[in-house]
Amino acid sequence: MRFSVEQINNSTSLLPDVSLGYEIFDHCSDTLNFPGIFQLISVNGSIEPWGEPHNNMSKTSKVIAVVGPFTSTQALTAAPLFMVDFIPMVSYGATTSVFSKKMKYPSFLRTLRPNKDTIEVIVNILQHFNWRWVAFLNSDNDFGIDGRELFIKRIKDTEICLAYTKDFNVNTNYSQMFKQMEIQKVKIIIVFASMMTAEALMQAAIRLNITNKVWIADEGWSLNERLLKEKGIKNIGTVLGVSHPVVTIPGFRDFIHASKSHNYCENGEKQMVCNQVCNCSNQSAEDILAVDPSFSFPVYSAVYAIAHALHNVLQCGADRCNGNITVFPHMVLAELKKSNFTLLNQSIWFDENGDPEYGSYSIVFWNHSGDAEEVGFYHLHPWGQFFINNTKIQWYTKGECAGSTSEFQLEGDYLIGGLFDIHYAIAPDYHDRPEAIDCSSKPLILSNYRRFLLMRFSVEQINNSTMLLPNVSLGYEIFDHCSDTQNFPDILNLISVKGSIEPWGEQHKNLPKVSKVIAVVGPFTSTQALTVAPLFMVDLIPMVNYGCSTSVFSKKAKYPSFLRTVHPNTHIIEVIVRIVQHFNWRWVAFLNSDDDFGMDGQELFIKMIKDTEICLAYTKGVNGNTNYAKIFKQIEAQRIHIIIVFAPEMTAEELIDSAIKLNITNKVWIAGDTWSLNKRLPREEGIKNIGTVLGVSQPVVEIPGFNDFIYASKSQTHCENAEQQTFCNQVCNCSDQTPEDIINEDPSFSFPVYSAIYAIAHALHNVLQCGAGRCNVSTTVYPYMVLAELKKSNFTLLNQRIQFDVHGDPRYGSYSIVFWNHSGDAEEVGFYKFLPSVNFFINNSKIEWYTKGENPYKCIYCKDTEWSTEGSTSCNLRAVEYIPFTDSGAILIMVGAWTLVGLTLAMSVLFAINYNTPVVRSAGGPMCFLILGCHMVLLLFLCSLCFIFSYMGKDLPKNYNEAKAITFCLLLLIFTWIIFATIYMLYRDKYIQTLNALAVAVTPESPHDGMMPLHRLDYSSTM
Repeated sequence: MRFSVEQINNSTSLLPDVSLGYEIFDHCSDTLNFPGIFQLISVNGSIEPWGEPHNNMSKTSKVIAVVGPFTSTQALTAAPLFMVDFIPMVSYGATTSVFSKKMKYPSFLRTLRPNKDTIEVIVNILQHFNWRWVAFLNSDNDFGIDGRELFIKRIKDTEICLAYTKDFNVNTNYSQMFKQMEIQKVKIIIVFASMMTAEALMQAAIRLNITNKVWIADEGWSLNERLLKEKGIKNIGTVLGVSHPVVTIPGFRDFIHASKSHNYCENGEKQMVCNQVCNCSNQSAEDILAVDPSFSFPVYSAVYAIAHALHNVLQCGADRCNGNITVFPHMVLAELKKSNFTLLNQSIWFDENGDPEYGSYSIVFWNHSGDAEEVGFYHLHPWGQFFINNTKIQWYTKGECAGSTSEFQLEGDYLIGGLFDIHYAIAPDYHDRPEAIDCSSKPLILSNYRRFLLMRFSVEQINNSTMLLPNVSLGYEIFDHCSDTQNFPDILNLISVKGSIEPWGEQHKNLPKVSKVIAVVGPFTSTQALTVAPLFMVDLIPMVNYGCSTSVFSKKAKYPSFLRTVHPNTHIIEVIVRIVQHFNWRWVAFLNSDDDFGMDGQELFIKMIKDTEICLAYTKGVNGNTNYAKIFKQIEAQRIHIIIVFAPEMTAEELIDSAIKLNITNKVWIAGDTWSLNKRLPREEGIKNIGTVLGVSQPVVEIPGFNDFIYASKSQTHCENAEQQTFCNQVCNCSDQTPEDIINEDPSFSFPVYSAIYAIAHALHNVLQCGAGRCNVSTTVYPYMVLAELKKSNFTLLNQRIQFDVHGDPRYGSYSIVFWNHSGDAEEVGFYKFLPSVNFFINNSKIEWYTKGENPYKCIYCKDTEWSTEGSTSCNLRAVEYIPFTDSGAILIMVGAWTLVGLTLAMSVLFAINYNTPVVRSAGGPMCFLILGCHMVLLLFLCSLCFIFSYMGKDLPKNYNEAKAITFCLLLLIFTWIIFATIYMLYRDKYIQTLNALAVAVTPESPHDGMMPLHRLDYSSTM
């Protein structure tokens, strides 16, 4: 205060030709300091009652205003004496609510916020960390009691429960008090007390070995330098506090050094009035500078406010004031109320209650170094803005729960439901009674836990935004949705209103008509979504899904309030088909999970390859009970080298693990987006032996601040006791997971989760008609209103334009094509972009084929003695197959053939011997030898000539039937070779030569058989 007055006196712009003085008293008692007060309100040492001024005294005192006192009790005692004459009291420390009542305290103003604002910040801290079971310890005075009453009133409509409260002072039995809190299992303790009282409490906690607590300090002791350095302070737990921002006041440090170099009269006998002796000579300048700086700016601004008010009363100009004006305190008061000036970049003005219309709070954490480190803030104007950087807080709680905290719940004005299968539950066994499921006892899916944390981060990031939902807070209610069929309690909880589900048209008058849950994010799998979606569709509660890609959800007639931030299976299958076509692979297997997701993918794949050259050689639905040895045996039998695996991450892991164990080699595996970025499999021993893995994945988007959030979240000790959960399946049992484990986990579906939360927030922003800094919170928000705005989404998030089409599917995004390289990373080797037009690319040079040195993309030529099946990546030796001479069929054919050859030769000899006989001549003479020659050399065209010549004979007997016989025999010859040619084209085996021999054997005999009856006919005619 002294420095402020002297600085003003040295100013050329404020009160230029007027000097300010001060009369300061050590007001150390609430009840015994009245002499100092009387001195201030006296006129020339006398107090004048109203209406009885003495003629020999001036009518006004030189004291135009009073700064202080500090505590509320002191101010309550002294204020009435100043209110009588409207002497302005500008307090820098009294925060009790009663002083805002101007009927009782008309000339009281203060330069720091009242208790209700401090309590508001404390409640925001509790809600930020979702602490619900708390104790409130307050000093047994006006300040503390006022704070307690305000706290009870403020938490009335929240889920915060006041488990224990106690008024205390320096004479309190702290041992009994802490014992009662231990019985109540209270971990969060709010201490709302003056500095000296708080010091006594904290020292008692150290002495009594109170551990594993979280302490929340008000601004009276949150920057206490002595406690910060107290031995054992870390043992009692974590200390968070609300404080006024520390403002550096230029020149004050130099003033302290100058002041301590001056010798002041410290003799109490020489003081003019009581309590104007300090006895502070033994305090060094460094000691003073190192002490708690709280309330420094409130003192500084109080003095300057009075100076500016006086400046206006005296009608001061550029360099002169009107010294002729008689200044009365009520005139200064009037100008104080109109204060509007800037001090150290802070605009100073008061509201109608005399409270400051400016300022903010810092949220501090007592760190390892013994400092009160700023970790957040609460800005009061132009609207309430709250932020805590969790990453800066280290929890000293020896692994125990820091109160009734939960990762699954956060209070807010509006709630978003979350469904994440953090644990993996296989299909339930048969049971004959209703059974609930304990998800926390099932295997953990770390990638899904990462997505769960991302939802929490997204909500808290939005709450800290000044642009999106500025004066509205979002909360969440998240459940571990590990089962398709046994998680209905959490669904019913989300659609309930105050714990009750109201059928249409039967709403109870004593219940609100709308739930705080405005939308639901999740669940992840298609089967889970198909099970629960109908319950949300009834009331048009928006489901914004981040992982469900089954095609059926695009049907809006059946799923009107379903939207998703991930592309449907149609697009994923399209990319897979393009990859197969790019490498000209045509002989493939498609292994899909035996569920809605996998079967949908299989149907789409079959449909999409219908008009292509891709052949689906093998397909099979797989699950946890599949016999993989049998599947791979069938794939080997079909000589398939390209295997598409379209399955969830857990199923794909089992399949690939089996392939490694069964020593499946030289394959090309194509992964869907559910497991293409799996972190465990690429580093699995033996993964390169199974072949090359290509995959379709969502682009990995770096989300700023998320890693810091993970570190902060894992530094907190959340309650992992199922008995303390407020609802089923809101326990994680994830405490053994390190931040590094989570950060390095599969990042797939991160941006879909992030954009789903932001889409809901933007929709709510529009429903509430939010403007520059405020939303219309009087609007009653129904889920269908949020749905309507969701459908119109059009905003930018991390350089991506977020929009939905008429089916609720995203109108943005792309896919990456990845390759599992030597380093165990999923390396991007290509992309597939949807908008504005389809763009597909693969960089073949980045892919190294793990197929024993062979490259299935490069065509190699086989040797003459080798061959390769279509689509194969290898050459095989030709296998020569033939019928040996010892084969019974071969012997039979040879005997028959030689017999027929012998008969033909015998016939030729017989005709030659009887060449000049009438019988031979009538049979054709020389023409017979021509026909026999044709048969011997198998010349079909000569046979055709014979067919023609058979009709060219002249002067034959009328009963001569040779032409008909020859015609029949030649037709038999033609049919024989047509049959053989057909069999030759269709039949691929070693017996083709046998069939060839039979055809050849039949060929020469057919005409011969037709000549025998001819010969007999002619012979009989000559007789």
